[in-house]
Amino acid sequence: MKTNRRWWYAAAAVLLLGGFLTYRFAFQEPNKSPIVNKTIPEKNDVAPGGNKAVLTLADGSTIILDNASNGNLAEQGNTKVIKLDDGQLAYNNAGIGSEVVYNTVSTPRGGQYQLVLADGSKKCG
Repeated sequence: MKTNRRWWYAAAAVLLLGGFLTYRFAFQEPNKSPIVNKTIPEKNDVAPGGNKAVLTLADGSTIILDNASNGNLAEQGNTKVIKLDDGQLAYNNAGIGSEVVYNTVSTPRGGQYQLVLADGSKKCG
């Protein structure tokens, strides 16, 4: 009779343990332990655009237009490159028959600049 009781106690313990483990794994979320030293990626936000441009002259020299002071920037033959008070560039040709040279205006990432050409058309970059 004692053996019969021990068998019932053992069976009850196994059933209780089995029921608890079933409940634990089937109906509850597992414990989420905090992750230590997890690196958070940095955001690569781009700063708002501004009036930033670089003027590259025909001889290869460059002028950063947002830092350049107003007035005479360069001379190429008979032509003067002038930065006006409102930030515009002007080309003042003092003579006829001067050599044709090409300058380039470029904008860095996040930069912008507006050109008004001799015929009055506008180009934005």
